[in-house]
Amino acid sequence: AASLAEWIFYMSADVDPRYRDGKPLRPPPGKLQSQLAKLCATYAATAAFVSAIEPFGFRPTAAVCEACGVSGPLAAALVRVGDNLSGTVLIYLFLSLLLTLGSILVLAQGHDPIDGFDNPVFKSCSPREFWGRRWNLQVNAMLKRSCYKPLAGAGLAAPLATLATFGASAGFHEYQFALSMPGYRV
Repeated sequence: AASLAEWIFYMSADVDPRYRDGKPLRPPPGKLQSQLAKLCATYAATAAFVSAIEPFGFRPTAAVCEACGVSGPLAAALVRVGDNLSGTVLIYLFLSLLLTLGSILVLAQGHDPIDGFDNPVFKSCSPREFWGRRWNLQVNAMLKRSCYKPLAGAGLAAPLATLATFGASAGFHEYQFALSMPGYRV
């Protein structure tokens, strides 16, 4: 049987604490309370969003176009964009909920966690900003630290190091899909 400390460590393993000079930083006052409030708000937003789109089979734009009798190539493009945006928001809310819970567990251990996201869906102005500066900052930092910097430091040209890091990210995601979805095939 695992101890409470081992359970907390396991559940927060996907969230890294902030470090300075090789030592984890202590959280600022009030950070635990703000993360608890964020958890409640994210849970409420996720529940409300799922409740709004579930009746339409999680494809709300298609349902609106069908109800309004809109059809043709422009409607098809609108449906794809709208439904993909809905899916992106749903994934963002779900992952934000999980990372906020992990952050609370890191805070409970007395460390200041790295933020999971920086509102990528609504603040990003480009794909580069979305993926590079706002989406899943934990994985971004891990890939930069463990793949990009060692390759670039070994003399590999920056575009090749970037491509190799992208490949490592793809492999990492395929591995996660294979673990979480029985029967998944590449």
